[in-house]
Amino acid sequence: MSRDSSALLEMLRSKAMLLLRREREVYQLRQERGRIEVWLRAVHKLSIDLTRKDAEALLGLWVSAIVDDLNFQVAAVYACLRDGPRLSLRAGTAHAPLAPDAALDADTLDALLSTKSGRYPGDPALDAIARVVGLDSFFWLLLPGRDQPLLLLAGYGTGFGRFHSLNDHDLGHFLLFGSHLAALLENQELIAELDRERSELSASNAQLDASLSKLREAQAKLLQSTKVLAEVSRRAGMADVATGVLHNVGNVLNSVNVSAEMALERLRGLRVAGALRVAELLQRDPEDLAEFFRSDNRGRVLPNYLKELATHLGSEVAGIQAELRSLQENIDHIKSIITKQQAYARTVGVSEPCSITELVEDAIGLVQDSFGELGILVVRDYAEVPTLLLDRHKVVQILVNLLSNAKHALEESEQENKQITICVRHRSGGSLSLQVGDNGVGIAPEHLPKLFTHGFTTKKNGHGFGLHASALAAMELGGSLTGASPGLGCGASFVLELPVRLPFAAQA
Repeated sequence: MSRDSSALLEMLRSKAMLLLRREREVYQLRQERGRIEVWLRAVHKLSIDLTRKDAEALLGLWVSAIVDDLNFQVAAVYACLRDGPRLSLRAGTAHAPLAPDAALDADTLDALLSTKSGRYPGDPALDAIARVVGLDSFFWLLLPGRDQPLLLLAGYGTGFGRFHSLNDHDLGHFLLFGSHLAALLENQELIAELDRERSELSASNAQLDASLSKLREAQAKLLQSTKVLAEVSRRAGMADVATGVLHNVGNVLNSVNVSAEMALERLRGLRVAGALRVAELLQRDPEDLAEFFRSDNRGRVLPNYLKELATHLGSEVAGIQAELRSLQENIDHIKSIITKQQAYARTVGVSEPCSITELVEDAIGLVQDSFGELGILVVRDYAEVPTLLLDRHKVVQILVNLLSNAKHALEESEQENKQITICVRHRSGGSLSLQVGDNGVGIAPEHLPKLFTHGFTTKKNGHGFGLHASALAAMELGGSLTGASPGLGCGASFVLELPVRLPFAAQA
């Protein structure tokens, strides 16, 4: 054979070997591609219709795909436990007669938990697990679980491992398939939780509908109750006003009765009978009358008696006149009280130019007659405030209520120097401040947040309307009413803040 023929033959032999290697690589690639397609079909099988699968169904499908589709001999899912048998086979998640549990030692389990995934043989630490589950070779993956970790196994039993080799490509696909299962399990938990929340939401909606129905019924009843309560409040307010007026009038009537009694006593003490006897003695003839004054002892003392009688009558008449003047003044005082109340009982809601100090004095005048008998001193601290546009009735109504509350607080107090202080201030921020303070029984700290609540009262016979109505009136005026107290026995103060509105003339 020539040298050229030998070279040509060697070249053909090299090309044939290269072609065989390429064919073998193509075959391997086709095998790997087919294997990848099998893994993909298993993933697809596991992912169909997720909404109808619970955790046990997903694990069962995974085991079925590993054995039926991927041709592993054994597949199983074990729960890893800290106590007891350490490994416990999940019901319905094994495709081969495997041990239902494994009494591993703690070190072996810790080694398993710390490694997370791998292939056996290859790790001597897993010899104990291989003996317990009866496998020669297997892939394994540890999945985190809500209650306990899950151990996924896929491999071949005793005596079969030498006929089936595990490769790195399948290991990668196995780990991806297990991660996909972990994601599906987590999604299933989320879907189950979502279903529970939907069920709870549906029940809550039904309960809410029932509650809304009850709320509408309660609202209708509340509206009716509000109308009744408004009428009761109006009557109670009228009763309070009438009680205050009658109390003030009653105090003045006491003085009227005293003056009338004194005048009557003085009238009874007049020596009218003596004047009649003198008149009878003087009814004589002129001649007898002259002889009567010269010789009769009665006649001689009669001038002095007439002088004393005149003095007595003049003194008594002056006293009766004084009592009558006092009586007239008290009657005028009663008229004034009634006139003021009638003035504030007219239609309200109209703002008019008002002097703040006059409004305060009017409020004091409506309640001050009861101050004297309690020994209450009213201290006035008025700053100079211009004439303002105000609803006269509402302001006086609030002040009368605050003064009445202060009087009750002092009436129940053992304070010797009972005092009410009224301060009027014009603040720079454009507001008017009216403060009514007392040194009475004070207010407990736990009662301060409830002072203006409708129906709240600390009085034995109170109704809880006064401060609530006053706070509402202050809001209607565009202002506010607040209360404060250092504590029981330390007095209290209430501040009425009102916006400053000047009359048009003053603005111009």
